[in-house]
Amino acid sequence: MPIDLIHTHARQKGAVLVTTSILLVAILILGLVAIMVARSELKISGNLQYQTAALDQAETAVAAAETWLKTGTNFSKAAFTARGANDLHLYPAGHLNGSSSDRDPLRMSWNDNNSLAVASAGPRYLIERIASGKSIEGSSNDKTRINLYRIIARGESARGSVRFVQTIFSVRCFDVEQKLCSDYN
Repeated sequence: MPIDLIHTHARQKGAVLVTTSILLVAILILGLVAIMVARSELKISGNLQYQTAALDQAETAVAAAETWLKTGTNFSKAAFTARGANDLHLYPAGHLNGSSSDRDPLRMSWNDNNSLAVASAGPRYLIERIASGKSIEGSSNDKTRINLYRIIARGESARGSVRFVQTIFSVRCFDVEQKLCSDYN
């Protein structure tokens, strides 16, 4: 018996069209969601790159501060005892206690009045002496003394992402007469 194609199509009344339209809309929605997820992931990875750049700058500033402390007698500067007009990036013990916004490294505005730039418009650091002339526990030489410093560095990326790095650094500070340690206690 031959199939009557005309009557078969008449009974369907557009079922294929409706089904195909629903599938196309579903595929369109999946495509839009995939594009939105890809954009979000791109933004996230870009932000991570800027945060990493800011952290790298802060670590560069810490390395510069450590190098500065190890050079000559920089560790014994008078600014570590009393703040003055020179060496504004150096602080006596307890000065950066966070009691006000100008003494809290996370809230203060970092500028030439309170920190030192590693390069022009680059990362900045400040140094606070925590202790001076402390003997090293377990040392066989009583004349070996150290000064302890807290170095805080701030790095900022091109997009404004800011990262801080804080470290404790010690400098051996003895001579035969213990002058460098005892003069600045």
